[in-house]
Amino acid sequence: YMGTSKEHVTKMMKDLESLQTAELSLCELQERLEKAQEENRTVAVEKQNLERKMMDEISDAKREACRLKELREGAECELSRLKYAEEELVQVRMALKKAEKEFELRSNWSVPDALQKWLQLTHEVEVQYYNIKRQNAEMQLAIAKEEAEKIKKKRNTV
Repeated sequence: YMGTSKEHVTKMMKDLESLQTAELSLCELQERLEKAQEENRTVAVEKQNLERKMMDEISDAKREACRLKELREGAECELSRLKYAEEELVQVRMALKKAEKEFELRSNWSVPDALQKWLQLTHEVEVQYYNIKRQNAEMQLAIAKEEAEKIKKKRNTV
């Protein structure tokens, strides 16, 4: 009986060591994940700032086009009307190009590959960690059941 308990303690020590190693690698992966998430947040903030800037530029171009349209409509001379119409057209084209760029930015955005890979890796490590803990808990439960059964048998024989 003494030999099996020593083996059991040795096995538990090995399990604890592997658990510690798994915990350390999990912590390391979580740090990397946090760093990747922070980078992702930074990218998202930059994207929002860029979108806001583009919306402001589009609004400015629209206002300028409206101003030029009013000038054109109020112009007496046909030549100045034509000049204002051309300027208005340039402003409308600029606003359209900016809107197209914004649309491309919004439709092409997705989760960065690096973040996706880190999330997948973290998930896999956490599943492994969970399985190790579950196996250890099941093993301890089985041992406890065996010990309880032995104690029960001893009580019944006495």
